[in-house]
Amino acid sequence: GCVLMGAGSVTSVEIDNDAISDLVDNISGYDMDDISIVQADVTHLPFRSGRLFDTVIMNPPFGTKNNEGIDIEFIEAALSHVHSSGSVYSFHKSSTRPFIVKEV
Repeated sequence: GCVLMGAGSVTSVEIDNDAISDLVDNISGYDMDDISIVQADVTHLPFRSGRLFDTVIMNPPFGTKNNEGIDIEFIEAALSHVHSSGSVYSFHKSSTRPFIVKEV
């Protein structure tokens, strides 16, 4: 979607093989050369330190039950890789909003 909306380049980070396969299938019908797919754990990114991205859009796992707090780790990773004038957009369960606002 970002490339179709004019992004100069897109880096997609995903840990799950099936999700990567779906991504490759979804973009194969479009002329999108500026998409890099990185298989990695977002909490241990293989990028150099610093603010690399203008915008981060993510759908982290919900920080409930077996992975409590993982959503905050994703937000922290995003904030550490976005330019100071950039933006982070993150999808969360509405019930966790007060916790996320307090933590971030």
